[in-house]
Amino acid sequence: MEFFRNKTFQLDEEEREILSKLMKEGREAFDPPVDSPKMRFPKRRNDAQFGSEQMIKNHLEILLILMIRKGRTGREKAKLTTITAENREKGLVELIIEYMDKHISENIKLEKLCTEFAVSRTQLITAFKAKAGMGVKEYFNKLKIDRAKEMIRSGEYNFTQIAEKLSYSSIHYFSRHFKSMTNMTPTEYARSVNAR
Repeated sequence: MEFFRNKTFQLDEEEREILSKLMKEGREAFDPPVDSPKMRFPKRRNDAQFGSEQMIKNHLEILLILMIRKGRTGREKAKLTTITAENREKGLVELIIEYMDKHISENIKLEKLCTEFAVSRTQLITAFKAKAGMGVKEYFNKLKIDRAKEMIRSGEYNFTQIAEKLSYSSIHYFSRHFKSMTNMTPTEYARSVNAR
């Protein structure tokens, strides 16, 4: 491990993918998850998949070997080409949007996304704005309102239930937010759907 002392590395696409797989295995194998500040001693989850510890070890070894190889050849100083950088940013934004969609019922903070995807705040904001055309929070709010519209159209939930399912602090805040995004209250939107 002496090789890594006082060095910084910029992970390339392959290395980021391996790190992401390693973290995913860790989150699924241990409770609390490995990226939690509460984690002091790993405790295996009862529902952990077979071989999860071995997968973590394998991913870590591969990542370290790739970083050592890159460090020895001096490739860590090589700049990504414009096309590679753009593809990486596009892939990152697509992964973040997918993550947001899966965690729509939560309040996601930028810091959480930075940790989850191993990127800096500036990198995340810049890539997202360039590829999605709007800010991270703005996009997440749009996703929430789109989901709220789906739920209203389905008729399965009342407005209070929708607000709770989408982690709004109150029905009033949900209604205000809905109106600011759609120029209609939830009630007006429901009426417009029923009138069709």
